[in-house]
Amino acid sequence: MATETDWNRKAEDKEQTEGNETAEGNETAEEQETEPPQGRFEVTMTSDAFPDPDDAFAIWDNSREDYYIDKDGMVLTYPTEEEAQKGLEKVRKAAADKGMEDNSDLIGKKLMIARC
Repeated sequence: MATETDWNRKAEDKEQTEGNETAEGNETAEEQETEPPQGRFEVTMTSDAFPDPDDAFAIWDNSREDYYIDKDGMVLTYPTEEEAQKGLEKVRKAAADKGMEDNSDLIGKKLMIARC
């Protein structure tokens, strides 16, 4: 929303202000880039789509950007964060056994694929 000082500002001043706003936006983008990558799975609180208190927590699949679903297509939900952490360990173990390893450390790296 424009203020009285915005109305009286010269065109040169607007460019300087816009430049400062852009620089601030870049700082937050740089900060986000320095955050460590998350693993493939994590515990998260469920959305309002799960009204039952027994469905307060679920496992999030970062590679799909959606809730983790089991082989029957069901979202695994838990009433407490502690139970969800136990479920998370089971999911990670099942994913490792299945060969669905966490490759988040490979993001942005150049890979060489050998042909047989």
